[in-house]
Amino acid sequence: MTNINQRIIISLLGLPGSGKGTQAEFLISEFNASHISIGELVREEINSNTPNLKKFNIKEKYDQGIPQDDSLVKMLIQNKLINTENNIIFDNYPFSKKQAEDFFEIIKELKVKNILAINIKISKKTSLDRISSRLVCKKCGEIFINNGKLTNCSKCGTKLIQRSDDKPNIVNKRLMFYIPRILEVRNMFTENARYLEINGENSINEVKIELLNKVNQWKNSQKAI
Repeated sequence: MTNINQRIIISLLGLPGSGKGTQAEFLISEFNASHISIGELVREEINSNTPNLKKFNIKEKYDQGIPQDDSLVKMLIQNKLINTENNIIFDNYPFSKKQAEDFFEIIKELKVKNILAINIKISKKTSLDRISSRLVCKKCGEIFINNGKLTNCSKCGTKLIQRSDDKPNIVNKRLMFYIPRILEVRNMFTENARYLEINGENSINEVKIELLNKVNQWKNSQKAI
């Protein structure tokens, strides 16, 4: 287990379809880290039907592609961090100036110094094209690209669906929220930690190579401090 004061926390940012989930899996293996996704935490709240569901209108916002309340996100993150002591890869968190302020407040209390934000940049068009053609397995959560022929998961045989927040009209609405929020977070990390950008228009492997090279450069610079 990683020393809690020496652990690494990496926040992966990017528009929907930028490949954050895929690259997060790579970083999780590379750094022996825990993956914390706000989307997954929110879906857990929905599936568990917690008291927060009605208090914060979680399901309604999720279905409409509207970001969740910052106060809810802070609570979910705090609860998760309390029970997580190893390296962490965040997926699209922090996701607003307020969330970034909350985030830096939390890590200051935990005395964690190795903090990095990475934005996997893609265009709005690429985001819409990728997400609108995405199908998800209802059972295991595996993601597939809709080629007009797939109907069931190749891993478990369960029917594939298009998530409510992946429909074109919802994706467009999500992009309206994503772009200014990523800029807010970029500014906060530039002031308080370290911020990097990766070209997400490239192939998965090319993105992985660029990501690893830049993260290793950052790690080496941290050791030199």
